[in-house]
Amino acid sequence: MRLLEKFIVRLLFVTALVVASVATAQARRYNILVLCAYNPDSNNLSDAINSMEDNLKHSGVNINISVESLGYDYLSDFSSWRGKMAKVLRKYKAHNIRPDIIVTLGQEAMSAYLSQDVSQVPDIPVICGLCSRNYVELPSETVNLSDWKPEPHDVMEAATLYNIVGGFFYSYDVEKNVNLIRSIYPGIKRVAFLSDNSYGGINIKSLMLEYASHHRDVAFEWLDGRNLTIQSATDSIAHLPDNTALLIGTWRFDKDSRYFITSSTSILKQNNQDLPVFTVSSTGLRDWAIGGYIPDYRNGGDLLATAIIQYLNIGKTNINFTPSYYVFNANAIEAHDIDTSKLPHGAKFINKQLSVFEQYASQIAIVAGIIVILTLCLIASIHNLRKVRNLTTELERKQKELIVAKNKAENNSMLKTSFLANMSHEIRTPLNAVVGFSQVIASQSDSLDTEERNRIIEIINKNCNLLTGLINSILDISRIESDRAKYEIEQIDLVETCQTMLSSVQMANNGLPLEFILDTNLDKFLFNTDRQRFQQVLMNLLGNSVKFTLQGSVTLSLLREVNGSATVIVTDTGKGIPPDKAEEVFGRFVKLDEYSNGTGLGLSLCRLIVEKFHGKIWVDTNYTSGARFVFSLPPITKDDIY
Repeated sequence: MRLLEKFIVRLLFVTALVVASVATAQARRYNILVLCAYNPDSNNLSDAINSMEDNLKHSGVNINISVESLGYDYLSDFSSWRGKMAKVLRKYKAHNIRPDIIVTLGQEAMSAYLSQDVSQVPDIPVICGLCSRNYVELPSETVNLSDWKPEPHDVMEAATLYNIVGGFFYSYDVEKNVNLIRSIYPGIKRVAFLSDNSYGGINIKSLMLEYASHHRDVAFEWLDGRNLTIQSATDSIAHLPDNTALLIGTWRFDKDSRYFITSSTSILKQNNQDLPVFTVSSTGLRDWAIGGYIPDYRNGGDLLATAIIQYLNIGKTNINFTPSYYVFNANAIEAHDIDTSKLPHGAKFINKQLSVFEQYASQIAIVAGIIVILTLCLIASIHNLRKVRNLTTELERKQKELIVAKNKAENNSMLKTSFLANMSHEIRTPLNAVVGFSQVIASQSDSLDTEERNRIIEIINKNCNLLTGLINSILDISRIESDRAKYEIEQIDLVETCQTMLSSVQMANNGLPLEFILDTNLDKFLFNTDRQRFQQVLMNLLGNSVKFTLQGSVTLSLLREVNGSATVIVTDTGKGIPPDKAEEVFGRFVKLDEYSNGTGLGLSLCRLIVEKFHGKIWVDTNYTSGARFVFSLPPITKDDIY
């Protein structure tokens, strides 16, 4: 009774453990919080979020994305940006919601996050996107916007403090842009820098101010959109002195917070057409500026998704910096009569006048494609004419293969049906015994004497062992056939192994009138094989002999062949096997005596193991005084079976 109770408790425990594991795996869901600084460029941010979400969905990771729009629209209310960020962070903390990753999108969002007191930010990994490497920290108190001159900071200096684990940043290189101006216009003595009334304008200007403080050989003039309208900016540009170049940072907002589209920069040039203009951020490049050393602005949503998945999988990702390029406006180059040999090697061009071939490249490609297609069609027609001769023969061959495949499929279906029927039968018999006698003990426990109870428990244990043996055999066959079985190839002494196995079987059947004999002239036989699988084959063969031999002997013979192979022979004086059944006994669930114990899988498993080890096993039909099984194995290595 105790054995049955232990068995049932163990079964229930394993089942509950499996169900709990599956449920936990399915329930794991990662939460991503996106802190988004929406402004008039919100299309870029929206595209990045959509791209990131699509890539995360396609990755198969179970992710929930929450987006918090911080509403950083105008610089005039920038003093509230820091508080808005703090309010969002407090909201999640108050509701006990802890994201797995925080993503900041936009320069304003990243700067507002890095402007928080370190003690107030959550200990959550942060990934940044759509922002530059440098930033300016937002002050907590109200300042005079018109003359605010913050110092630039490098995000790498804050990465550890604010747990920034990854992201994609672009960099503004002021020095390369100034050097570019001076290489094309060596006579330039003054650089006027134009920035607008936005956070981005202040951010880039902070870099310019830092550069100017260390380079006194160039005079700088500041055209700051915080103090200029579109009209006053146009007038200031018109009155710039000779030997002055204009370098544009950004131009979206003027002092009245009016937003200007990209093409509005053409208004600024109307009264000074000859002014050499360059850009550090691509603003004005299409219709005004000559060129500049510009970051590679990109959507970045797919890159952010890759970084998120990488961090969730391995717990780390990288901080990356997108490349920058020299980009020039071909129309402006021509208008200012600039020698292209002065331009940096590998520069890119926009508005470039195309050659005839480039202008009509698509049409030329279509015509060339048509010619190629017609030529290929002609070649294919000739080839097909040759193939027609063999088509009938090939079709007949395919039909024969189809018939063979159909017959094989039907045969496999019959084998499957037979296998399921045999499994049902073999499992039902011991299971009925276990259930039936368990009910007897449960219902008549008080009326059973000790001898009857022990006899019933013995029957239950015997049938449980039979079920266990059946399941183990099925699992062994499945693992071997699907190449999932593990093998430990080592050098063993076959003489010692055979003696040990024969002694084990003899001790297990000590009450039977049988003589167990080891027949070999070898003192030692060192052999490369899998010890466990070799013993498994021996145990099955010896067990079969004992099962069907009532009296007489069971002999285990071991021979060493000239080629180094081992031949093992198990001979008994039992019932024997009819010659016409010598091959059938290796089938699954085959039992010549339906009333004998066993599953009918032992010999089938023996053949699988022996053939896996490149050996052979058979019944010696010339022996008529019982049954004789023979198997031969060559020495093997791991490479021979994998």
